[in-house]
Amino acid sequence: MGRLFEELKRRKVFRVGAVYAVAAWVLIQVADTVLPALQIPQWTVSFVTVLFILGFPIAIILAWAYEATPDGVKSDAIVGNLVSPSQSSVQPINYVILSIVLLVAGFQVADRFLLDSEPDQLVTPLANSNEQVRRSVIPLGPMRVSPSAGPDASRTTISISPDGSRLAYTAHNAETTQLYIRELNQLEPRALGAPMGDTIPTSLTFSPDGQSLAYFSEGNLKRISVNGGGTQTIATNIASRIEPIVAGLEWLEDNTIIFTESASLGLAKIPVTPGSRFQVLDISSSDISFSVIRDNGFLGEAELLPGGDAMLFTHRLNGPVGSRNIEIVGTDTTESRLLIENARNASYISTGHIVFMREGSLWAVPFDLEALQINGSEVMLIENIESLNIATTFTVSDEGDLVYLAGGFTNAAPKSTFSWVDRSGAETPIEMEPMAFTAPELSPDDSRVAVALISPEGTDIWNYELARGTLSRITFSGDANSPLWSPNGDSIIYSRPNGPESMSASGIGTPEQLANIVPEAGGIFFPTTITPDATDILTYVGGGNARAIYRFRQSLEQTTVSPLLDSPEFSESAPAISPDGRWLAYVSRETGQDEVYVRPYPDVDSGKWQISTGGGISPRWAADTGELFYRNSTDNLIETYAVKISEDGQFSAAIPELLFSNDHYALLANSYMVAADGQRFLMMRPDASTSAVGDSVDTNLVLVQNFAEELRRQVPADSQ
Repeated sequence: MGRLFEELKRRKVFRVGAVYAVAAWVLIQVADTVLPALQIPQWTVSFVTVLFILGFPIAIILAWAYEATPDGVKSDAIVGNLVSPSQSSVQPINYVILSIVLLVAGFQVADRFLLDSEPDQLVTPLANSNEQVRRSVIPLGPMRVSPSAGPDASRTTISISPDGSRLAYTAHNAETTQLYIRELNQLEPRALGAPMGDTIPTSLTFSPDGQSLAYFSEGNLKRISVNGGGTQTIATNIASRIEPIVAGLEWLEDNTIIFTESASLGLAKIPVTPGSRFQVLDISSSDISFSVIRDNGFLGEAELLPGGDAMLFTHRLNGPVGSRNIEIVGTDTTESRLLIENARNASYISTGHIVFMREGSLWAVPFDLEALQINGSEVMLIENIESLNIATTFTVSDEGDLVYLAGGFTNAAPKSTFSWVDRSGAETPIEMEPMAFTAPELSPDDSRVAVALISPEGTDIWNYELARGTLSRITFSGDANSPLWSPNGDSIIYSRPNGPESMSASGIGTPEQLANIVPEAGGIFFPTTITPDATDILTYVGGGNARAIYRFRQSLEQTTVSPLLDSPEFSESAPAISPDGRWLAYVSRETGQDEVYVRPYPDVDSGKWQISTGGGISPRWAADTGELFYRNSTDNLIETYAVKISEDGQFSAAIPELLFSNDHYALLANSYMVAADGQRFLMMRPDASTSAVGDSVDTNLVLVQNFAEELRRQVPADSQ
């Protein structure tokens, strides 16, 4: 054996093998990096690796049979045992080669056990807890979104296929929303289907075989193949494009799709016809029936548990923004039971755990599927996950791999500024700090704006003075919204979960509760208009059953509440009383899309006129002229219309006049205000230089492999 070893050294077999191994390793690393970047299939890297492995014994045989000499490569039989002039230098060269081999081995060990972690901002309790858990950051690629690009930017909804081989996600910026598919063995994503405009899907789900995706878009449930092609509609009239109220999309093994819908407070189950063409179902007809799973409150994301007898869902509470509990309910009852407080986005994992979100972190708790009971302690696993109010930002495959969107807690409220815009569309920006606000309302004298300012702690009413650029706080409850000025500008009326309140515009004093009442079908009364004599406040119901308009009539003794326009099939909203108190403008969906109508007031049943054509929302009156304005969105442009009203003997409205259109004014129910003279508008403009409240500029997806094993180790069930 000793003689063989000496012969191997003499023929430099060890040296050749070491040099070959080092060179092969370097070239394999280069191929693994370069070839996928050149869009060359992943199998080529494996092919190169196999070639180098097969070449190793060939190199060893050649090293044994031949030797390099100053006279060229010669057979070892010819060279014999002649001693080369350089033989004395062989030993140092062997040491150098051995050092290189040890260096490579050390690098591999360090890369495997010491360097396999995320950047500092992504390190979490899970990152260093188990050497078998593999984590990698997946850039979103060419559609890397900027959270500040526009309203609703950074709303990325994700889903992972059942086998864990591909991701689907949406990315939204100021211009459009696009659906993408990403194979996990590829560097770049693929766009699926056409851009969706300003529609922002809040749920995605793969089919059980992973070959199709279902999602909500423009009030319809749609399907698209992961291999591309056109979209197909599965069901129509599910929800408004502007006010999505659906969540918890899930494609079951029996080829049905389920989701929850706040308007019905229930669960819908839709059959998906196999094949390339679907039977299109109308959700508003008898084709689909909802099973009521809760008789009060709001429904959020839901998931049917294995066996189909119960489901988890998020109960959106009346209270500060983001208030949520996770409850469980049987599919044949309306009686739900609290499972987890201050939590949302529950998902059952086959390891016997419920994974859920709480304030920007991912948690897990053991769950007994037979007893439908929590049977262990809650454990926080990962911090710094994007936590949007409406979108799903983590997903777990059937194989036990986790994907989440890095970020943090946010109320998904983009920051905006104000601009004065004249009737030609010319803009005069107002110098101000961008704010995360909604529902702005201009005071009667055009000098102040009441806004609902959003923070991670909740939403409160503030008073912004346009000339001085100062903010003063009006409420401190964390659950106030939808401000409305009194006719004389002395007080501000606003919504709270248990009914409207009024507060002095100076912020001095205590709030006055106008009525302690919650809509019967759930939701909140949002005050939007008031009569000139301040006796009637009109509100619409949001967040619960179908939209409806109610009247709060104030007197010295009490405030009475009664429905004014309440047709569930028409879904009325956004009431606006004319400056003289004679006419009521509002929005109805009776033609299948939102349109603006006018009725006499208070005798609303004595007439009706359709004002808008081709769609319209957010009617507003000019206080001095009585002119009516509204907005609409077409081809990614936001249009502002004016309508002249004549009252000579009877009501008549002129043909709507398009004043201007643009793409950078927010399209929200309360995103613009009309000055008293009707010659200019105060408009919200999303700020492009700042991010939303709590948003992270890092919008990478993070893949955690073998996540199921980590659940078993870190979140054990209580011993029986």
